[in-house]
Amino acid sequence: VAERVADVAETMYETIGKELGSMPKGLTEISLFDQTESANGSATALPYNAINLYVTAPDDLSPLSDVDDWYVELVTHEFTHVVQLDSIRGIPAIVNTLIGRTWAPNQIQPRWILEGLAVVEETEHKNVAFDLYQAVCGDYWPRVWGTLFGAWHVAMSSRKGYRRMLERDGLWRNWRSRL
Repeated sequence: VAERVADVAETMYETIGKELGSMPKGLTEISLFDQTESANGSATALPYNAINLYVTAPDDLSPLSDVDDWYVELVTHEFTHVVQLDSIRGIPAIVNTLIGRTWAPNQIQPRWILEGLAVVEETEHKNVAFDLYQAVCGDYWPRVWGTLFGAWHVAMSSRKGYRRMLERDGLWRNWRSRL
């Protein structure tokens, strides 16, 4: 298992780093655990880049069981988080240089951005799904357009729902409740 995960991680290092335009600084520590009943993982960039993978095989009802190689999906997802969280520039980079790695501003991004990017990357690198996508669309711009349209649709639907809740509670006329 460790050799397979290491091979996948080496491949994803180059691939995802190029796609996202950022390479993680230093090594990424990958820890494997088999003390759980589910296949999952987590990633962080503080105080160093680390990925924890729960390498128990996925059960039949898990979305991970639908892919050709669930290690690829799991490593791709978590490594995307590392690349995204490790992209530290400007004042945070200066602070981290002075006092040690303690500030990763991307960790406070909304969950839908953090998870959304990781899901996009894992979907692109699934063998069957990405092959199908390339056969149907085959271009970068339809994916960008679809992502923007989807994000806009989610934002507008959320806004409508938020307004309805405030109106129902009688708070829509109070501007402070809209912040």
